[in-house]
Amino acid sequence: MFRKHCAVLALLSCFGASALADTSVLIVQHMVPEKNGADPNVAVSDYIAQELDTDGRINPIVYSMTDPVFRAAAESGRIKDVVDRPNLEAAFNIAHQLGTEFVLVEESYQSGKAIRSRAKLYKDHRQIWKDEQDLSVTSIATSDQDNTCRSIARTMILRMNAGPLKGYARRTKTMTPDLAKGQAPVVPVVPVAEVPVADPEQLKRKVNDLVAAGKTESAILLLRDSVDTLPLDLDRRVMLINVLLAGDPKAAAEEARRATTLMPDKPELRALSAKAWMAAGLPAETQKDLNEAVARDPGGTNTRLMLGELSLSQLEPEKAMDHLDQAIKQQDSSRSRFLRAVCRALLGNVDGMASDLNESTKLQPKLTPVEQTERTTLVADLLDRMFTRDGATVRLLTQQVVVKPHNRDLREQIASISKLLQARSALLGVMSPTAETKASHERRILAHRLLAQSLIDLQTFSDKGDEDALSDSRINLGEALKQMAAIKKK
Repeated sequence: MFRKHCAVLALLSCFGASALADTSVLIVQHMVPEKNGADPNVAVSDYIAQELDTDGRINPIVYSMTDPVFRAAAESGRIKDVVDRPNLEAAFNIAHQLGTEFVLVEESYQSGKAIRSRAKLYKDHRQIWKDEQDLSVTSIATSDQDNTCRSIARTMILRMNAGPLKGYARRTKTMTPDLAKGQAPVVPVVPVAEVPVADPEQLKRKVNDLVAAGKTESAILLLRDSVDTLPLDLDRRVMLINVLLAGDPKAAAEEARRATTLMPDKPELRALSAKAWMAAGLPAETQKDLNEAVARDPGGTNTRLMLGELSLSQLEPEKAMDHLDQAIKQQDSSRSRFLRAVCRALLGNVDGMASDLNESTKLQPKLTPVEQTERTTLVADLLDRMFTRDGATVRLLTQQVVVKPHNRDLREQIASISKLLQARSALLGVMSPTAETKASHERRILAHRLLAQSLIDLQTFSDKGDEDALSDSRINLGEALKQMAAIKKK
């Protein structure tokens, strides 16, 4: 057991109830049923007790025979009717016998790659607080689960301290030496508060180096430890969310939503949360955070940016442009300029796109690997979806031009789509893919160029009635669709 109470068995026998004189909480784990013969329960109670011990506001007692205070009380007969899996009433009864003021019932279990945790705090048989968390486990390794459990416990204690435990003074904790026969008295030493190993800039550089080296899991673990050290540091939480967002949008969204609970006055966290839910393909959750952000800060820059990104993700660049224009007027930034450049590319404005990209680079000359990956991924997703729509349009357009080769409306459609494809190819040309995505990026550029060539050939057929041009147009269209299909298979 990694936690030691100040009261050990011998002292409890001597002092009895006095060992529990301070305000205490009984921590009880509610066990969920086995699933497919496997026990999904995760023992987070001891982590919670350790954090409460360190915090020093109230004394924790875990409902377990491995807890020294609980075991001593059971063996001395002070508590009776101890069962393995107590219901709420049984927990209240044991708490009364121990003299604890609070009962904390927590439930933590493995669900896929996440640990789900719920907790309810009771006082005088009445629920006064509750908490719910989902933390992704980057790998199944024991050390990673340990870090996740610690993060859950620290976040839970932080929330209780801001809520039901707010009025309780934090006491300095002293280390109790292990008893040994003939041991001389040891003067307790007050532990020194933990100091973060790295300042924000050092942390940022370290995270970027890890991500650039392909060690994203290590970067996430480093950031989780950093966030646990300073849970109300906005920059650290934003870094963690952004790194998660590149590989696991749902985990990023869950992390962002937890952060909004701790820091409700930070509108950028609402924007990040909505952005992550959007990337995870969960529009209902996106709308939830979007509504909250609009209610709290309807005209703010971050809200405008979020609304612009949402419109962009819905392939509505005209609507996105309105929000991004306002955001840039309020507070110009590299990201808002980049997003507007993407909008202009989708609308076929090559010059406007180039101008915004140039301004974006001036405002932020060097992107981090995380930012670069996020931007490239965003462009790839948007253009792939636009390509699917354009490919279907060109196929239909080819059939119509064969019937009406000189129709003015069809000619205008060909010119319009050609202009759009030119702008999108230009946007793809300035993106910097990672080594892993380089091959698919080159295929994507080729697919757009082939589709553009198909339209040029179709225009030639419309102008001159050249059957060879029509044949080339169909071949290029088929090859363009084949290249895009190859990207989606990977």
